[in-house]
Amino acid sequence: MIHKLATGPCTLEIASAVESVGNFGPQVCFTGVDGTSVYINESPAQRGLARLSLDLETVIGQTIRFSQVKKDGKTFSNLDLAGEGTAVTPVAGAATPVA
Repeated sequence: MIHKLATGPCTLEIASAVESVGNFGPQVCFTGVDGTSVYINESPAQRGLARLSLDLETVIGQTIRFSQVKKDGKTFSNLDLAGEGTAVTPVAGAATPVA
């Protein structure tokens, strides 16, 4: 299953992180142990990982929270380390409204 961040954030325990090229150019596909995948454009994915002192190899086994923020008409993807035991992917359509 592919989770679209536009529908809301998700948290995954990472099983794999693979560079790919899709319809939106170079991307990183993060796949969780539950089989859920999140695609992030390569540049913001690499910046987010670097900010967490991680890379495509060391992110494996980490629990990451993925989210999007809209500011000044632009969309930004965020990657954050999640607390232990929080690897839960929300059901599509159950996104929390942003104030």
